[in-house]
Order: sequence, then structure tokens, then C-alpha cells
Amino acid sequence: MVNTTYDDIFSAAINLSPHLRVMLAEQLLNSLDTEEQNEIKAAWAEEAEKRALEIQENRVTPISGSDVIQELRMRHQK
Repeated sequence: MVNTTYDDIFSAAINLSPHLRVMLAEQLLNSLDTEEQNEIKAAWAEEAEKRALEIQENRVTPISGSDVIQELRMRHQK
């Protein structure tokens, strides 16, 4: 496999079933994870849990994405 080219690998991969291509893509992406990326993912997960708890406890009121976009557009027009 040392002499296999990118095109050979891509050709073989693209001919896999969709399920196997997804598995391969996930494994390739996971192989890129570094310790720093894992720390970032953990921090985002912690933040998401914190925000979900704030919503559940009615400490904050969620705003729909479309309302946020509309507000930003209005601010930009001023």
C-alpha cells in the first residue's frame, strides 16, 4: 500500500457502499482530532449543557434563529 496513490485510494473509497463511505469518512475525520480539538469539543459540550439547563430552569428565554437573523439584518440596515 506504500505505493498506492491518492487517486487509487479515492477510486476505491468512492466505490464503497454509502454506509461504508460514511464509516470511512468518520474514521478519517476522527484521525485528525488532536488533544486541543478534544478540549474544544469538551468545552462546547459543557457550554451546551449549561445553556440547556438555563432554558429548562426558565432562567433564559430562547430566541428563534429566524428572529436573530431578522434582528441582525435590521441592525445592519441602520
